[in-house]
Amino acid sequence: MALPLAYNVKSAFVRKGATLLTLTAIGFSVAVLVLVLALARGFETALSGTGSEDNLIFLRSSSTSEGVSGVTREAAKIVGAAEFVARDEEGTLLAQPEIYAAFSLPRAGGGNSNIPVRGTGPIGLEIRERTKIAAGGRMFVPGRYEIVVGQAMAPRLENCFLGSMVEMAGYPWRVVGILDSGGEAYDSEIWMDVEIFMRVLDRSGFSTLFARIQNRELLDTALTRLAEDPRLNLEAKSERQYFSEQAGALAIALKILAWFLAAIMGTGAVFGATNTLLASVAMRTREIGTLLAIGFSSRAVFFGFLIESVVIALVGGLLGVLLGYQCNGLATGTTNWATFTEQSFAFAVTPDVVLQAMLLSLLIGLIGGALPARRAARLSPCEALRTM
Repeated sequence: MALPLAYNVKSAFVRKGATLLTLTAIGFSVAVLVLVLALARGFETALSGTGSEDNLIFLRSSSTSEGVSGVTREAAKIVGAAEFVARDEEGTLLAQPEIYAAFSLPRAGGGNSNIPVRGTGPIGLEIRERTKIAAGGRMFVPGRYEIVVGQAMAPRLENCFLGSMVEMAGYPWRVVGILDSGGEAYDSEIWMDVEIFMRVLDRSGFSTLFARIQNRELLDTALTRLAEDPRLNLEAKSERQYFSEQAGALAIALKILAWFLAAIMGTGAVFGATNTLLASVAMRTREIGTLLAIGFSSRAVFFGFLIESVVIALVGGLLGVLLGYQCNGLATGTTNWATFTEQSFAFAVTPDVVLQAMLLSLLIGLIGGALPARRAARLSPCEALRTM
């Protein structure tokens, strides 16, 4: 005969007290998983979604980040004039040498954070097509002690708003613009004139060189030739690849943490589901005996109770997803392990996060329901019907 599904599903919600406790335990376990996975996904998205495949970043060979890279003025001049570099309508080469460093600045609400500061120029903004200066502000003027601040970072820093003065390296800098990159990593940076920044840091060279690609047919040959030039000692990556790599270690660590916490809480939820269904089996012994006596097989009873457990778990999982979804879009920040600077981003409850959350609830239902289902299936019809 078919599975007694209607009976099992209805029975799951007849005993409301025990079922509610199980739903709550599963819901909180799933919500914790959603929260931490959304944190990891938001951080990963902010970095891996940054940049373009049409832009190259040149770093010193074997450098892991801009902060430990170095590009000499001679190397920047050679690479910036390569045949694959695009030009704008006025014929200006779209290549911008930049310098990258971190400054400890006071946060709004107390404490300090290492904030990424980028020395660049007008070409640096032009190269990054999705990045613009928000309405009401402007780009800094080269040669002046002016800065533009990422829109995600501005509210996190003390007295950092359009028109305010921010002190860095012993110099006052006027905020003349708010940088809007649409949620990319640049929203967490402060930009200033590269030549001024180099004088402040007392450096003679740059950190990196960004360049827009114009002729991909010449690219491979040109990069091979540049890699063999002993004056350069540089390697090139696409802007998108570079920022994706920056997200790697911390994103993986957050995902491991998410499943570790979910496993601990999920274990408690499994015991809760098991106890609830074991008590349910004990209370429904005569009903189970009746099912077996009228022709339902032991296998049908087993799968019926297992599906009952899964239904409870999936409902609890949906509850957890709804709880966790409340954090979606919530702005936060953490330290990027690759650069040791603060990275602002937003929680992101994406479809893959929801899928993983529902997978956890399914596992809880299957594991928690296996023992009670087996016990129900092994009952003897005669003994079960004699039970008062």
